[in-house]
Amino acid sequence: MSSTGSLFSQTLQEITNTKLDELSKKRGAFEERRQALITAAQKQDDDILALESLASEVKKLFSIATEDGRVIRGRTDHLRLEIDLKNLDRFLAQAKYDPSVSPKVLGQWQDSLLRHLNIRSLKFAYASLYGQLTTEWLSSKQPAPSIPTEDETVEDFEHVSGGKKMESRLKWEQSVFEPKEVDLIAVTTLLKDLFEAKPEDSKHILRAIKALRERVAEFERELAGPSSFTTSTLCWTIQGLENSDLLTDDKRAVLKDFKGNQVILNEVADVLNMRIAALDRWTWGEEVRLEQRRQLNGSFNMYMHEDLLQAIFLQHIGVKWSVFWKRTLSQFRNSKGVWKSPSTSVPLIDRKRREYYLGTRDSNPSVESEKQKIYRRSYFVSQLLKYENQHVGGAEGEEEANFEESYQQPAQSGGRARQTARQSAVQAQQAARIPWANQPQNTTGGLVKGGRLRHRRIQPEAERECAGEEDEFEQEDNDDDYDESLSPMLAKQTLLHLLSTDISIKCRLHGEITCFRSQVDSLYPSLPHATIESVLKFFGVSQSWLQFFTRFLQAPLRFMDDKAAEPRLRKRGTPGAHVLSEVFGEVVLFCLDFAINQDTDGQALWRLNDDLWFWSADNKVCAKAWSRITKFTETMGLSLNEARTGGSRMLQKAKDAEKLVSANPGHGLPEGQIRWGMLLLNAESGRFEIDQEMVDKHIEELIHQLKGKKGSIFAWIQTYNTYAARFFTSNFGKPANCFGRQHVDDMLATHERIQRRIFASSAMTDANQKTGSVVEFLKLAIEQRFGVKDIPDGYFFFPTQLGGLDVLSPFIGLLQIRDAVTERPRKLLDDFEEAEMEAYRVAKKRFEEGKTREQHPMHDAPTFRPRDPGTFFSFEEFSKYREELWYGFDSELVDVFQKMLEQPSEESVEADENGTVKVAHNALAGYRGDLSGMGILSSWYSMEPYWKYVALLYGPEMIDRFGGFSIVEPGLLPMGMVSLFKSGRDTLSAHENYPSATIRLSLPALFSLLPLISSSPVSSSPRTPPPAPVSVIAQFPNGTWIENIAVPSNSALLATIISPAPSIYQVSPSNLHAPLLLATIPSTLALRGIAETTPDIFAISASNVTGFDPVFAENVWTVDVSRVPHSKGLEAGAVQRLTTIRHAAFLAKATLINGLAALPQKRTTVLAASLTQGVIYSVDTPTGKHEIVQGDPLFDVPAGAKFPLGLNGIRIRNGVLFFSNLARAVVGGAEESVVAGCTAAAFASGQEGRDGVLYVVTNGGLLAETGLFPDNDPEGGIVGGKVLMVDVRKWF
Repeated sequence: MSSTGSLFSQTLQEITNTKLDELSKKRGAFEERRQALITAAQKQDDDILALESLASEVKKLFSIATEDGRVIRGRTDHLRLEIDLKNLDRFLAQAKYDPSVSPKVLGQWQDSLLRHLNIRSLKFAYASLYGQLTTEWLSSKQPAPSIPTEDETVEDFEHVSGGKKMESRLKWEQSVFEPKEVDLIAVTTLLKDLFEAKPEDSKHILRAIKALRERVAEFERELAGPSSFTTSTLCWTIQGLENSDLLTDDKRAVLKDFKGNQVILNEVADVLNMRIAALDRWTWGEEVRLEQRRQLNGSFNMYMHEDLLQAIFLQHIGVKWSVFWKRTLSQFRNSKGVWKSPSTSVPLIDRKRREYYLGTRDSNPSVESEKQKIYRRSYFVSQLLKYENQHVGGAEGEEEANFEESYQQPAQSGGRARQTARQSAVQAQQAARIPWANQPQNTTGGLVKGGRLRHRRIQPEAERECAGEEDEFEQEDNDDDYDESLSPMLAKQTLLHLLSTDISIKCRLHGEITCFRSQVDSLYPSLPHATIESVLKFFGVSQSWLQFFTRFLQAPLRFMDDKAAEPRLRKRGTPGAHVLSEVFGEVVLFCLDFAINQDTDGQALWRLNDDLWFWSADNKVCAKAWSRITKFTETMGLSLNEARTGGSRMLQKAKDAEKLVSANPGHGLPEGQIRWGMLLLNAESGRFEIDQEMVDKHIEELIHQLKGKKGSIFAWIQTYNTYAARFFTSNFGKPANCFGRQHVDDMLATHERIQRRIFASSAMTDANQKTGSVVEFLKLAIEQRFGVKDIPDGYFFFPTQLGGLDVLSPFIGLLQIRDAVTERPRKLLDDFEEAEMEAYRVAKKRFEEGKTREQHPMHDAPTFRPRDPGTFFSFEEFSKYREELWYGFDSELVDVFQKMLEQPSEESVEADENGTVKVAHNALAGYRGDLSGMGILSSWYSMEPYWKYVALLYGPEMIDRFGGFSIVEPGLLPMGMVSLFKSGRDTLSAHENYPSATIRLSLPALFSLLPLISSSPVSSSPRTPPPAPVSVIAQFPNGTWIENIAVPSNSALLATIISPAPSIYQVSPSNLHAPLLLATIPSTLALRGIAETTPDIFAISASNVTGFDPVFAENVWTVDVSRVPHSKGLEAGAVQRLTTIRHAAFLAKATLINGLAALPQKRTTVLAASLTQGVIYSVDTPTGKHEIVQGDPLFDVPAGAKFPLGLNGIRIRNGVLFFSNLARAVVGGAEESVVAGCTAAAFASGQEGRDGVLYVVTNGGLLAETGLFPDNDPEGGIVGGKVLMVDVRKWF
């Protein structure tokens, strides 16, 4: 089958040329008629006739519809002009009779019409300019061969010198074609000592390793099944390949054809099932061609060009093994008595003494438990996939700067060679404006602004059982409702925040901290095959699969430019850009993770792929960890990258809490500098600071790159955005409270210096034409090339959808974050110490007054009494376990820890609702162009803070010049070609990842569809899917009104009840037990909406009214059910004691809040729907802040409606907001007797076999008595509320 990629590109090129030709003709015709109109008006002596003639011609020129001489509005996009002309007709009629209408007034109206003409002329001029820029860009590109033959960087980056390329290649060849001798006996001994030879732990570890091996055997049997490949599995396999570095654009085009053709998918599945059935005979074939590419950071990667079916086959197998090992190793980690935890180091006697003096304490988060949660979610075998279609995030320019070359490390002169299956910058969607703008926040454990989890209870480590901990993995790692896309850059940034926070805490509390960073040198190219085989064999992988993996590793390779060379078998390292390669690396290094955990009594090796970080307040513990790392890598045949290895020991300076003293780490620890990106850890301040010398080197590189792009404005801007706005910003570190406000100021100052250096360089401008900014440079370049002058500044920063050039500003986002960042992070520790001392005094007073024993009976040790029972223990003993235990006072250490890790969000600038900018923005509601995705959107509340800033800063000038935000008329611009080139690939596959949403109606009108904040566009026509099967999974007593439902991570359902009493119930989707009462909310008459904000913590809307009167009594509460099990034999009273409730927000101006939905980007913020106001509020549950963010006519109660309640349930699914309007709803699509009185619904997600199932709750027909909804009466009477399961998987 031939690829359609080139045909598609040719077709799009023809469309672009046609658009540009048509634009030229339209502009010429318009200018000719415009000039004739102006000339005719000037020759007319009668002002009234002149104006009348001008108005008549303007109507023709703008195709304004008329009927009997009267303007008909709404037939064109020129709404303002239509109004002006319609009014002008009346004014002219008056002027013919009324002599008081002065020539001045007529002149003003003439000027107004001429302004419309001039604006249209200007829009044509800028549309023409855009076309010229596009033509310039296309002509600057060389025709790309089907398989590239030269090293590439991001789409337009220049080629590098052949010498550096050859040096890197020679080093790579020496590594991969020469086998590494490994002592297999030493490897086996290391693994046995680690997993089998620990008498004190042997019972637990041996049991866990046995279970792991059994899971391996079971998985192999499952994978070898007769139908391993199906059309559905091929879809996620192909999607993963499209997002990888493995394929050329032509092959991606072929994959696109595969996905759209069911017949082809069936044939491919048959062939690949044959291949896996004959796994023992699989080979690569005669050869696999290699290509060498240079990355943005200067390093080089090797890419394989393999057969397409081969790539699909290996991708599928790799993903399957990746998901399997992620789950299996997590289950091993969670097994009882296997993975050590620092919190278990608190001796039993100390626990009993604390309970005696302080009373029994709830098991709430501590610093150590929070760190473990972050580690589990984001750093434990982080390269493995949690599920088959997991997305790996990353924006163009998000690469760590390569500093080895900058600091002249000879061994690394070729740059760091890495081979991963992750999507490269050239193929990444331009997802993020700057590195932190659109990242999925909960990948870092939810530690963003508003992520305080102080009241969440967790089970003590010592009390966990194996089964319970495996459930915890289900809860934290398999929740599809959360955005679990992997973001390597975000995880690295958070790692810096963790270290920076611990430097402040440990130096203050313990007086010192020792830390080191290292990296496995060229992990994937150098990983010995014998090491991989030994580790997999130890873990129970069968001989047949080991032989397959050996053949996979020993690929016959030949460089594409060595046509006469014979293929050579790979003897070391793993094939680049393959998921299996990452599987091998993670499984091997998992052994190092476990070894560090055991050697250091539960301390974590913070590892991201091959990047190793460790720190501790105990210098000797760090020495143990470093010793283990060096011995492990040596045994496994690996080495450490000396240039990326460094260590530091910092001591608290006496009498100065703000300063530290650098000390020699000793104990054989590394002494080099600790670096990441362009940051350097200053041991005397404890801060990561920007290395200005390194910035200077990259400024020169950026100037060099920009100079090479001066032939195309678009190419120049793309390079500028990638390097200046993204690469520098991401390598300066993501702002967080632990870095302090000074870090943001340093970033701003450095960006300012970068700008001045770039545009003061003689390489950028002539000696007599110096420019001081990107705007001045581009203005000069456009004037010199195209003769366009006096360009407004906003033209450069406005998005391409509106006709702008989309230059990104690195300053705007930082300025919007700056004031939200804590100015002096260590003041938080000052406050903590004061609060801790006060808490000690309060606890001592309570003990001495006998209140501790009265209010906190000692359940665990009722007979324990210390030797000095009447004397309260010392402050030193009271504060001994600050990091391991929860203390229960405000501003305690865990609060400080979470506050320091917060990554403040951008704070939007405010807009005058009646100002010119908002008025002009509102006019975009009728814009015919595509305003989806990023940029200045048609909904102000849906826009990112960055674009609101751009609109308010540059909007006034743009409105004055162009009459609004639209620079050109939609349809005239060749946006398809520009978007295609910006995406970095020549096929449609990049765009198919984000299809337009379609309105889905079954249980007709139960849900309507609107775009969510930053969501995809909505199609204008609904379609009706097939009827869906319905089953009842819970029946409540007669008279029960079930108002809303949520699907938690643990698979049990939660339902809110209005009557007979406001309450929250747990419902088993598998009918394991009857509904269980979890909690009631105090001083509340009705519970309505519910949404999960973080795992097992829910926001609930509550009201002090049950009727329809708009009483201002709306609240949002949070309910924590993390300690509630979901199994048989539970007692209601026990369940209620395990549930925690907290008041979150009082919505003073809201009325009858009902449906809630958590924002995917920041789940602690919920959307709240008002039944009577027809609007949606945004509520930040940690702080209580709230505002109206969305309104729509479909939210309103229709005129004349019998029932005065409208906007009801809301849910978010795949970036789309589903909502129901009670006053508009017509129930159908299933038997009315089953769904009578449906009130809300929620999608199942993360539940095995139920993804796509819809759970629906009903009010039992209680509204039938009102007579307002006769269709809600199922049998002419009242029944009990129900929980239904509706299978809607056919809809998607």
